Amino acid sequence: MKRREHRKYFNSLLSQIDSLDGDSSRDFWRTIDNLKEKNTNCDPPNIPAFLEHFRNLGKDPFNLTASQKSTIAELEQLEINLRTNETTDSPISIKEIRVEMNKLKHNKSAGPDQVINEILKASSDAILPALATLFNAILNSGIYPSGWNFAFIRQLHKKGNKLDPNNYRGITLSSCLAKLFNSILNTRLGEYVKDKQNIYKFGFRQGTRTSDSLFVLRTLVKKYTRPKNKLVACFVDFQKAFDTVWRPGLLYKLAKTQVGAKFYSIIKSMYSNTECALLTSQGYTDVFKTEIAGSGSNKEIH
Repeated sequence: MKRREHRKYFNSLLSQIDSLDGDSSRDFWRTIDNLKEKNTNCDPPNIPAFLEHFRNLGKDPFNLTASQKSTIAELEQLEINLRTNETTDSPISIKEIRVEMNKLKHNKSAGPDQVINEILKASSDAILPALATLFNAILNSGIYPSGWNFAFIRQLHKKGNKLDPNNYRGITLSSCLAKLFNSILNTRLGEYVKDKQNIYKFGFRQGTRTSDSLFVLRTLVKKYTRPKNKLVACFVDFQKAFDTVWRPGLLYKLAKTQVGAKFYSIIKSMYSNTECALLTSQGYTDVFKTEIAGSGSNKEIH
């Protein structure tokens, strides 16, 4: 009920924007301000301790293995051989932007630029041509905007002692405009690799869900545990998996698919020089870099 009323409130504000006269700039910006999230107290129990925790997350020093060194060397050669790919490198069309914009969900938190999805959708007819120009300039340059590489972190308590930073999940609040651009890249990548993926992997694949893997597991259990047979299963839960992905390995997997050089350069730039700050009721803390230890080189792709 509360969520429904909240959605109704936001829809009424959007309707007010549509009905405003062209000369009502004061009323326009007042309504826009009402659309923004109200600043609530989101302070962690101990700001310095939490800041240190997130600053060091994934930065435990380690020595590269012989296999990792070999991967980096092979990656550098793969990068040299990348060429233009029509599926991933073609100009971004207004139609693509509109399709992804229609998927944007309401009531999502804004990033550092304070632009929310409701504003993008309400002004879509006016800004689509400009967005197409902007997005294509970014794609052609191969350089991800530095402003989009900065995000706020809000802490979400999971379980246990509320004074322990390890019991919190960091929720990254990045630019909604950046996420719109990223969704276009993601759709292109999904289309490009859909016939290259292992059909037995269910994560992050369109049209698959957890119930598919549960069905497979249940079928295997029923088949191999009777009569007197054994089935060995291994369940792995990686701690802070998304925060500690070895980025050269990620780029290596991407380059192996032979995506376009422009597309690859944007993804590499997206994961380079990333910065965050903890969001507090007083603003945000000192900015810190989020490079993973052993990330390897950051050479440009030509």
